Amino acid sequence: MLHLKHSRQLLEDFLYQYLPLLTGMGAVSRLNLWGWFSGTWALRPDASGGLPYMVLEALRLQRQFLLQQKRPLKPLSLSLYAPQQDRLLLRALPQLEELNRRNPTATLAASTATWQEVLKQLQAQLLRQPAAERNLLLLDPLEISLPPLPELLQLLPKRMDVLLLLPLAAVQDTAGLPGRQPLPEAVAALARWLAPHLPAPLAEAQEAPGPALLLEQLRQKLMDTCGHFALLQQPEANSLALFGLSQDALMMEKMLQARQKLQQREVQQMETGDQLGLFAAPPSPAAPANLQDRLLALLARQPEWSNQELYKALLQQELLPQDVLAPLAALVNAGILQVLNEKKKKIKEPITLPLSHTAFKLPAPACFFRLKDQPGHP
Repeated sequence: MLHLKHSRQLLEDFLYQYLPLLTGMGAVSRLNLWGWFSGTWALRPDASGGLPYMVLEALRLQRQFLLQQKRPLKPLSLSLYAPQQDRLLLRALPQLEELNRRNPTATLAASTATWQEVLKQLQAQLLRQPAAERNLLLLDPLEISLPPLPELLQLLPKRMDVLLLLPLAAVQDTAGLPGRQPLPEAVAALARWLAPHLPAPLAEAQEAPGPALLLEQLRQKLMDTCGHFALLQQPEANSLALFGLSQDALMMEKMLQARQKLQQREVQQMETGDQLGLFAAPPSPAAPANLQDRLLALLARQPEWSNQELYKALLQQELLPQDVLAPLAALVNAGILQVLNEKKKKIKEPITLPLSHTAFKLPAPACFFRLKDQPGHP
């Protein structure tokens, strides 16, 4: 039950930031959500208390907010899947349908299926849907058999993004750091699934990596495997981590913006249940003190960067491009960084640096960045 409580809180908090960003995009005509969860949802007879209810409620609250703001609504669909041996979903479906009928929110569907059947349905729908539709797969793999990672990641190039919930105990066990108590079989099984995707356990004489390093190593492995982007969200008081996976740069930028809004919420200590207020734009956050150091370390990795290369690299480092514009300008003003035009000629006048998804999608780079040799900087 502790896993359910934490997974619901983590996923709910993130979705309340992320869904409004997606549906606010003009390029997205429809949003399709898919859920693959186990029977540990703890749904009560009124269909509340579990993850399916939470996702439907998140969609409903967001739709209510859009109506209040007189903003356009976009079609939503929610498809829920559970393993074939799990009958809880089908028992709860009438209550979920009644909730959806009283407050029309999304096209709702649910069924029990094997992962191979789910994969086949997902692939079929992705092939025939218009390019303007976007898809999000919510995956809580506790007590269900996960597919091989390549099978899961083959969905990403087809306008599918993934939110993956993982208990920290499974990640620690993979690295040879089990907790004091024996792991439940479900967590141990999940640890075995993760084993190929984390470094081998260290010898006892060596210093063991902490949870933060383990989660970052897993994020890097997921990113290397899917070839594009991965986000990590782990509240300090939580036993779970949420990984966001995407092959679309703009979608990862939206995920990072959602995480930024969530972190602001934690700093502001807003009251639980005030999610509607979170749909509004937050104040601009203060830049972290080490942002310029991180930016310098990134720029030093190669002699020259196009604006398109730098945009992608920033997202891979979990940095929002708009947050580095001021530090980049400071480096230019200090004579540490040169900005060159598309013909590799130095730009003398200050310009608006083209570090955006629009510039990223252009046929050719709009400018290049080159670090000048500085004492203390490679």
